[in-house]
Parts: sequence; structure tokens; C-alpha cells
Amino acid sequence: MEAQKRSLQKRFPGAEVRVEGAVQVLQERVAAREPASILHAFRDDQYRIGDLQAIGYLRTRTDLFPEGYLGALYAKMKTGISGKPGNSWLESLFCGMSDLSYDVIVPYLASRPLCIMGIWKDGVFDAAGFIFPTVNIGMGDQKAAFAGYGFFRYCHGEQIWGSEEAKTLAMLGISFFFVELGLQALHGIRYISNAGTKNFLSPFGFRDTGCIPRYMLRSGKLVDGVASSLLRENFEAYVEQKLVEEYENARSEPGDDVLVDNRRSVAPGR
Repeated sequence: MEAQKRSLQKRFPGAEVRVEGAVQVLQERVAAREPASILHAFRDDQYRIGDLQAIGYLRTRTDLFPEGYLGALYAKMKTGISGKPGNSWLESLFCGMSDLSYDVIVPYLASRPLCIMGIWKDGVFDAAGFIFPTVNIGMGDQKAAFAGYGFFRYCHGEQIWGSEEAKTLAMLGISFFFVELGLQALHGIRYISNAGTKNFLSPFGFRDTGCIPRYMLRSGKLVDGVASSLLRENFEAYVEQKLVEEYENARSEPGDDVLVDNRRSVAPGR
């Protein structure tokens, strides 16, 4: 297992990758043929893989979210896609909202469950992005939600966009929403021109379900919106496949305590 961790660590630089919980859930599911959710392994590990973690925002957790945290988050959003102050990032994230001022956005985020996706470095947790529900649907075990998400360009001074860290954080953040909000499905609306979001989310299992004409405001005009949906079972299938692939790749790579040849791979017991 140690060799597998070291191999996986290459994919998550600076992280002490922990895979035992997820692998154990996979093994138990196969042995018992029971539909236990693989996402519960992430919950048991506090939605953390090494230095990458998805954490639910709580105003009372001042050790992670000091007073004024949402205001600081808003200031970070104002940096914009170009890296210069402006509303470009806010317009993409809160597509359709006509008022993007501090007095509107901060109370809006404070009024709903917010999941911060971030990276630990030298004991400091810094936000790389966040996910928030816009509309909640249903009750009991029959619930779904529309949600929005966004990643900042940089975290701890290193670029996040296009990185493997962003993909892993999104996996953890989506897992957090499905488990903690008890969702059966997750939906989203995007501008037709936002191909980046489509390409980023489709590997997780999101599928476009239709176009809504003149649904969202953009520069003061109504424009079409594309709806996409992610079913929980499809996301769980993605997570299982991802973990199995990473685990098998790790087993096949040489290590100090792993013997690999053309016939077999022998790893130490747990």
C-alpha cells in the first residue's frame, strides 16, 4: 500500500494520498454485492485526498473561516478571469443575475449551503473554488438541486485551471453535495458559449438535457441556456472507475516494496 501511495502522490503533488478507505469500500461491495455508496468513503475521510479537501462553510468554524470570510471570497471573485479587477468572473459564475454587487452576492452565498474546495499548504487552507446550490427540489430521500460552481485561476500562488488538482477537488466537492444534501441528481444551467464548463463536467457524468430559450441575462439581454444533469448512480460509477484506474496504475508502477514483472505484481499487505 505504501508504494501505491507514493505512486498516487505523483498525481497529487505534495499530498499524502490516502486510498485505503475507498479501496475497502470497493472490495466490500464486490464481496457482499451490496449497493453501499463509494461516496461514503470520501465522507469518512472528510472529503479529503492528501492536501486537497472539500469543506462545508460554517460561520462558526473561525479556525478555517475567520470573520469576513465571504467578503474576502467576494474580493477574490472580483479579480476576474483576466487577473484584473472586474466582474467577468462574477458574470460567468452567477450567470443571469443582474446585480453582482457585494451587498447582493455575499448575503446570497451566506443563505445557502456552501462547499469550499481548497488546498492545504504549510497548515493553511486556501480556497481554490466553491460549489453552491441555487435551487433545492424534493424532500426526504427524493431530493435534487440546481447548483453553480467556480474555480479561481490560482491557489497558493499556483495555477489551478487545467490542473489535475481541479479535477480531484471537483470530484470531492460533488461527492460532498450528493452525500451531505442527500441528492439523487445535480443539475446546472450554463451559457451556450461556455464550452469550458461542458468539457470539464462531462467526464463526471454530466449530460446536456436541453436548451432553454431566452433563459438567462447576459449584458442586459436574455440569452439561451443549456441545462445539464448528473445522476448520482452515474457519478458513483465515474468515481469507482477513477479509483480503480488510479489504484491499478499505482500497483503496476515499480516501487521499493513492490515487485513488478511481465507476469505479476506483488504488493505488501495492508
